[in-house]
Amino acid sequence: MNGCSIKSFLAMDKLFWKNKNKEDLPGEIWVDAYGFDGIYEVSNKGRIRSLDRLIRHPNGERMMKGRVLSQAKVIHKYSGSFSLYVNLANGNGTYSIKTMAALVLNSFKKPDKYNNATHHINGISHDNRLENLTFEDLHTKRKIEYDSDLRDGKKNTKHWKEQGFTNKKSKSEMLKMKKLVKSHAKKFEKRNKKPVTVYIAKNKFIGTYTCLRNASEQLGIKEYTLRNALRKPKKYQYIQVKEGIFNIEDFKPKPKKKENKIYFGNEKYGFMQFAEKYNIPFTTLYYKFRTLNETDFKKWVGEKTFNTVKLAQISIEKGT
Repeated sequence: MNGCSIKSFLAMDKLFWKNKNKEDLPGEIWVDAYGFDGIYEVSNKGRIRSLDRLIRHPNGERMMKGRVLSQAKVIHKYSGSFSLYVNLANGNGTYSIKTMAALVLNSFKKPDKYNNATHHINGISHDNRLENLTFEDLHTKRKIEYDSDLRDGKKNTKHWKEQGFTNKKSKSEMLKMKKLVKSHAKKFEKRNKKPVTVYIAKNKFIGTYTCLRNASEQLGIKEYTLRNALRKPKKYQYIQVKEGIFNIEDFKPKPKKKENKIYFGNEKYGFMQFAEKYNIPFTTLYYKFRTLNETDFKKWVGEKTFNTVKLAQISIEKGT
């Protein structure tokens, strides 16, 4: 393996990105961060610091002292290793999130255009020393890792496996997962072999299809909508789905739900219309309707409308 070994790097890990002392490390060189000249500097050891600068303040400008910045860890899902990121102020009230590897390499190499395609020579994704970084695209990067035996052909890398940082599941867990996948696949195959008939009440359209997926593709309706209409027919008013082949006579039109009505004097209102006209919150009106008996509800409505109508002229028609 090129560069320092994993064990030696882990041993001196605290000397680099975790070290927030202002004193320079042995052999450390600082340059302006790419795109942040005069605001931030990065070092060849993978550290970043802000510079002394004047900032706006309600009482005028004030001097902000520079400091070595913290770096955020983002853990890789499969290998258990992590990369380092930093949040930088652009100087105009906005912020940019940058990977430390790309920031260090771009600041020292100074390419014409900022390049995010970086590669860690020793395979340790948080070792952002300049000597450990090169510009490589993803395809070349993976090829180098396989050739130098840093990867084993799977998602976990060999050197992190040795350190015990993997999230790999046990054999028994993997067998359980495989059985579940097979059982779900069998159920799915059986489900998709059954013919279905779809009835759309609005257009009085009826059609028979080889399976739910075929119906979904032909009608432009999402498959899970058709499946839910098949499983829970009461929830869907305008679409009905049945397994098998049926005629239009087999689909009974669902009765429309009756709305709750309030007869107020000579006029009739739905609950929503009544709430809007008399500036009563709809939720309050409906809650009182559900909790109070009819006479108490009429009295409450009379009070809210300042008794503009006699109590005898208020009546309620319950919906379904």
